[in-house]
Amino acid sequence: MIGIAEFVTPHRYKQQSSCHLRISPQSMARELIQLPAAQLLQKFGSGGHKPGSGSAAALLGLIACKLIQTVVTLSANRELYKPVEPQLTLANQDITSDIEPVLMTAVQEDAECFDRVIAARRLRDAETDKTKRRALAEKALAELRTATEIPIAITEACLKLADKATLVFDLGFKAARGDSGVAISSALAGAQGSLSIIYLNLTSFKGSEWAIRTRVRADDLAIRVQSHQMQLLERISRLQKEAIDRENAH
Repeated sequence: MIGIAEFVTPHRYKQQSSCHLRISPQSMARELIQLPAAQLLQKFGSGGHKPGSGSAAALLGLIACKLIQTVVTLSANRELYKPVEPQLTLANQDITSDIEPVLMTAVQEDAECFDRVIAARRLRDAETDKTKRRALAEKALAELRTATEIPIAITEACLKLADKATLVFDLGFKAARGDSGVAISSALAGAQGSLSIIYLNLTSFKGSEWAIRTRVRADDLAIRVQSHQMQLLERISRLQKEAIDRENAH
């Protein structure tokens, strides 16, 4: 979950998020993304908080990444798409170097960070001493602030991804516009889902300066999501018209 004003590369993301630094190299073998699909889906449906909605949103973004890469591959070396090959190649490079690594990290990082939020809340709820309970409550909120950074990073990444997917829809292999359309939809689902997490987390704060800044940032992201949704609807309408025109041609 990430509250910074600009999209971050994996290197900057690592520097700014204390959660990522707490994931040891030894834990890499147990990363969620490395689990078989059936096992990962079972974890999402187990009723627990780890993995949760933030990890799911990042996973939706990763699915969009792979679908875009498929369309770029299908477009390559086809005479019709040679004029736009540099644009498609650049979009794919941006995804593989900047967007996909952030989302890949976020799948695990969100689970790790929110697990610490839950642990802090349990300690708070179990404490009977009022002074200690207040201190633990502050600690739980501090953990939640850190955790809220991750869905903002996911939203930023998914919006950048939606830009790439829209370009690929317009310029790439026309017979694979179903793949491009699902990529746009998945990217927007990841972004919009992350926004719901951000707003929900902000309900735990009482209008602090940080909370207000974060809410304003989320509002800006929400406007961008709505703009992309309109663009997607336009493209679906175009496909609908193509289908109707084909019917009328017969």
